[in-house]
Amino acid sequence: MNLLILALAAVSYVIGGMAMKWSNGFTNIPATLGVFAAFLVGSAIQTYGMRFEDLGVGYVIVLGLEVVLAVIAGVLFFQESLPVRNAVGITLVVAGMILLKGSH
Repeated sequence: MNLLILALAAVSYVIGGMAMKWSNGFTNIPATLGVFAAFLVGSAIQTYGMRFEDLGVGYVIVLGLEVVLAVIAGVLFFQESLPVRNAVGITLVVAGMILLKGSH
């Protein structure tokens, strides 16, 4: 259950990151407001989820999921490429998350 809570925080942060792209450097006001709203919601969700995790493990889970989801969002919504080197790096991030979560 807690992994789901932390995953929701990561999703909220990725939505905030997408809103950053759409905000065009704070020139698109609705998207700019979306940045702050998504990060506020993500912080609230992560704060709740951190009650049940060690600080380091909780952060790595959220940040790792955020990395994976941000890359997927970049490919799907912004037509960004995914070179093999980046895919290998993301695989290593996921492996690190599994190792950390598996140790608890």
